[in-house]
Amino acid sequence: MPHRLVTVTIVLFWLVMTGWLVYREVVPYWLAEDVPTMQVDLTDEIGSPLVGWRVFKQDQRIGTANSKVVRRDDRSYEFRASYHFEKLNVGMVNIRNMEHVYRVNEDGKLKSLSAKFGVNIGKDPEAFPVANTLIEMQGEVEDNMLEPRFLIEKKLFSFGKIDMSEQGSIVNPMLLVNRVRGLRDKKSWKITMVDPFRTVIGKFLPALVQQSTAVTMLIAEVRTESLFWDNKLVACYVIDYIEPGKIDVTARTWVRKLDGLVLQQEANRDSFDLVLKRVPN
Repeated sequence: MPHRLVTVTIVLFWLVMTGWLVYREVVPYWLAEDVPTMQVDLTDEIGSPLVGWRVFKQDQRIGTANSKVVRRDDRSYEFRASYHFEKLNVGMVNIRNMEHVYRVNEDGKLKSLSAKFGVNIGKDPEAFPVANTLIEMQGEVEDNMLEPRFLIEKKLFSFGKIDMSEQGSIVNPMLLVNRVRGLRDKKSWKITMVDPFRTVIGKFLPALVQQSTAVTMLIAEVRTESLFWDNKLVACYVIDYIEPGKIDVTARTWVRKLDGLVLQQEANRDSFDLVLKRVPN
């Protein structure tokens, strides 16, 4: 059985990544079974401004975020994002801030990732003695294998390698990208989710993994609706993400019809019923 802090850390990362970040960010990667006509064009993201977001939970503002895509000299792309929360609890863990950078090649395949979490853990100092803790994670894909490493209180932990040989592009409209082009009303496609961190957690907490519900596929469906943004109604394409056989929407992306600008991202799963609203320029 691993050290209690290590166990808490594993659970923390899993809950976060399979909650809000599981749909928006790096840790799971997504493979499009039926590739849609619309794609997030990485070259279109070059030179895009730093995008600011306001973060809401149950209609209450709980923090801010910003995101940007940067092209490197080796023709790879970095997706950068940072979050600052006034209050975001996951169980007995309070997340104060998050930062992440992940790098993809021109095909959108993951090459490396890094993340930092500033957290306060628990109310019981005897059970959870660590407060104001910085947790860091890094990993690079080498020979189709990702080996995530965690740095906690200057101690390095490694939880084995994850096979990435079947990975597809992680670039999709659920990310904090600047624009999404090529949408049309009633367009629909399938997105298959693969969660490599499930494998890591399963090594230490198999019962937790067995009891949890894994979403392996979502159906993306496009419709039209107006969004009140920047003090006016804006005509948008809305991408609804739905689990097969269910009617509840898991997440949504709001894209302005006029120019493909992403105005809002939503996630409605577990404790991460969050909304990110783009800050007008």
